[in-house]
Amino acid sequence: MLAGSLGLAACGGGGGGSSDEGEATFKTSAATLTTAAEAETAAEATRQASSQAIYANTALALPLAADVDSDSLAILVTDHAADLALASATATGFTTETVEGTCGGSATGKATSETDFVVTYDDFCEPLDNGSEMLINGIVDLELTVENETVTAYAADFDLNIQTDGETYIEKGSLSCSGDNLDNCSYTSEFTGTNGKLYRVTNVSVSGDEYSGYQLSARVYDQELGYVDFNGSGLMLCSGGGFSAGTIDVSDASGTVATLTFGGCAEYTVTFKGSATVLPQN
Repeated sequence: MLAGSLGLAACGGGGGGSSDEGEATFKTSAATLTTAAEAETAAEATRQASSQAIYANTALALPLAADVDSDSLAILVTDHAADLALASATATGFTTETVEGTCGGSATGKATSETDFVVTYDDFCEPLDNGSEMLINGIVDLELTVENETVTAYAADFDLNIQTDGETYIEKGSLSCSGDNLDNCSYTSEFTGTNGKLYRVTNVSVSGDEYSGYQLSARVYDQELGYVDFNGSGLMLCSGGGFSAGTIDVSDASGTVATLTFGGCAEYTVTFKGSATVLPQN
């Protein structure tokens, strides 16, 4: 199984005005969807965010422990991180480990101290359960909190280019986890969707797989509209991108206002104020 549950807990968001992170500016208040056009814009934002959340969670796990059979992505990340950090690595005596991709490329983890290491993706390729392949390039920079040779928390900054199912995701963001089982997590990301628009996604939680379907929830920011919250269920990935089945419910400042329904890979339906509109997925 290439994607499982990372159980990312909610982190902060909301408020009014705008927020700057680097060169990107987002309206940070909740959106109020009043027209069909606004609902369609928000629907596409949630569709894009749902795809990238699933692929990003998979990408963060695979290169760190590609040969480990486990349903927990948090365990895959931290176990490999702990191995590197606790292998008597120092700033002057680096420890380096390389994992080969099943269908090509590599991911190299290099310890820069006893608690810090960087994983570099170089055309790292893994097959997906739907028969396609995922190609990953970029960097994950991990910092561990270690007490008595036990990892009690970690934080990761990542800058990734993920190509899969005919789509490319530019993924930048941060992930931090703590707690007894390292399952108290927060996640923030900015990504460029397949439509060329820039989005910010937070409060991400993903579970499920390509056999039973994915369940997820998150908050996605559109630069002009503000943010909407959404919950997806029974989402099945298409080999050419998008979803073949499942639903996504979208909430704005007033509550649940729109529903996305997927019944095939080419199109999806957005229902807003009792009216249904069919939109393309590619």
